[in-house]
Amino acid sequence: MRIVFASDTYLPSINGVATGLDMYARKLSKLGHEVIIVAPNHKSFKKTEKTKINSNLTIYRPWTISLTFIHPMLFASFFNKNIKRLLELF
Repeated sequence: MRIVFASDTYLPSINGVATGLDMYARKLSKLGHEVIIVAPNHKSFKKTEKTKINSNLTIYRPWTISLTFIHPMLFASFFNKNIKRLLELF
């Protein structure tokens, strides 16, 4: 099965959503499912990063929008051409 998790929080953030998402994604990938996580990029606000965790788990971190005046959180831009293409091909 192919599974995409899209979230506005993920590691290195420490909270229940980030931790639970990581646990579910790793377990599902070990069971043989192809899993992609799309989450905010904490390092760069201008480019998309791809991290391959294992053969079935990949994390994509698109450029990020910071709305700290509303809430101290980063939001992934899902309007990114690379992410759109990734989801179409997946």
